[in-house]
Amino acid sequence: MSFSVSPGDVGQLAMEVKGKEVSGAEELERKAKYACEWFMAIQERTGEVRVNARLGSEFVRSLLSMLHVRYISFTSNIPSFRFPR
Repeated sequence: MSFSVSPGDVGQLAMEVKGKEVSGAEELERKAKYACEWFMAIQERTGEVRVNARLGSEFVRSLLSMLHVRYISFTSNIPSFRFPR
């Protein structure tokens, strides 16, 4: 059994294979770029959350400190009560 292949057919086949390789590489590049942008956005959002959490914890810490000072000053003005013996 013999096959006859013309040089034009070989060239056409090579061009098709090369085109598929290029389109596959371009698709892979697009996906990689999308993934990179997605991860950069995630990094930015987590950074914002960390900043907000830190600001929130500083606010809570200062609020607790302020409440503690007020509690101490409030309780220091109350005369101590002793049960009679």
